[in-house]
Amino acid sequence: MMPAPMVTNLAKFWMDEIGVTHILFFQRTEFDDKDVEEYIKTAQSFSGGKPSLVLIDYSNISYLSLGALKRFVSPDLIRLTTAAALVVNSSSPFVAGAITFLMTLTKEPFPMKVFTNEKEGMDWLLTFRK
Repeated sequence: MMPAPMVTNLAKFWMDEIGVTHILFFQRTEFDDKDVEEYIKTAQSFSGGKPSLVLIDYSNISYLSLGALKRFVSPDLIRLTTAAALVVNSSSPFVAGAITFLMTLTKEPFPMKVFTNEKEGMDWLLTFRK
């Protein structure tokens, strides 16, 4: 059974008919450590502790703090993610650059890749379906 969609002040979470979890972050100029803690709690509740393929749309976010970026690869989220496609706004290169930089500094705990196009991200993500 698919979980019911969840909406917080940060994002909307829903699962599509093929089992991919979608997360759409709402318009924000900044995303900090406190926001990530709220996101982690919502992700844990939404997933029921079960890992899934995740399409995360960051295109409405214009700034991610280093602390926030590091928390996105925390054990709390690693166990909920099989693979993640990260969609960013091509006209706001800071977030894409920050995420790509973090990926070079850390060993990726699960397959993840940055995209500026949701369809390309979804196509890549589906290569990890079992």
